[in-house]
Amino acid sequence: MKDGDTQSALATVRDQLQEQSKKYANQFAASGATPEAKVAANTEANKTYAGTVNKLYGYGQQYKNQVKQNYLNGMNALYGQKINSADNSLNSTQSTWGNVAQGIGNAASAYTLADAYGTKTTPTGTETMNVPKWESGVIGQGGFNTGW
Repeated sequence: MKDGDTQSALATVRDQLQEQSKKYANQFAASGATPEAKVAANTEANKTYAGTVNKLYGYGQQYKNQVKQNYLNGMNALYGQKINSADNSLNSTQSTWGNVAQGIGNAASAYTLADAYGTKTTPTGTETMNVPKWESGVIGQGGFNTGW
């Protein structure tokens, strides 16, 4: 109950109850009321004050619970974003490694294709041409070195 609005509300209620108590005291003195009547009037005033304090306490509890819920909702949202970020990072890493593997596969395929060709010189030795290795005599077709 350190909030300024709460303190102001309690001060207002307290002031009103004090004025009412003074008013009752003057009425009781003028009318010659019994001590029991005075106690009953003060009891009602105290009940009013206690009811006001309880309401303010309830509002404070509701406010506290709402602040706590807002905090938890915010933390859950941040945690969800962190999880999504980690998932995206993992997917990105998997994609990167997939691209690396595909690049290696492409390079190996290109090397294999390049390696499958050789050069062959014509019998006269005047010309060279790129031909599949099995025709160049490097790889024997059907197990035989074909040559020229």
